[in-house]
Amino acid sequence: MIPLYSPPACSGYNGAIEAALGPLTTRTAARATEQGHGDRWEPPELEAAQTAANASHPRPLNGRTPTDVWQAPTPLAMLERVIFALTADRQRFRVREELGIDQDEPLDHWRQSAVDRTALERALVEHGHLLFTGRRIPLKNSRRTVTADV
Repeated sequence: MIPLYSPPACSGYNGAIEAALGPLTTRTAARATEQGHGDRWEPPELEAAQTAANASHPRPLNGRTPTDVWQAPTPLAMLERVIFALTADRQRFRVREELGIDQDEPLDHWRQSAVDRTALERALVEHGHLLFTGRRIPLKNSRRTVTADV
């Protein structure tokens, strides 16, 4: 597992996760109301909402349920994992080179995360695990943040 941190002040970067919270909240609240305690959510309500969400058929999944998609892939073999890790390292090297960052220079969390986001995206595309269709939507910051852009 390789952690991939979002850029600072870019909550939209986690758009799919953020978008899923609304329906999950609605389902949980409805279930709690059905059980007679709408102002208090219990673990069974959350589990029921999660089960309902995983059994739904969202359009982007072409008729499959989220559970179907989650269970469909076969785990990567150890050799594939090692090859992917080497690809990610090679891409990190290239990104640092493109940004003019010395290979031996230690990076803080934010700069390392910026390098990793680009390198891992490239590695995932190279191995066929990530496919872009249509146009890419650029991230927008409505205001300057305390941290400098990387």
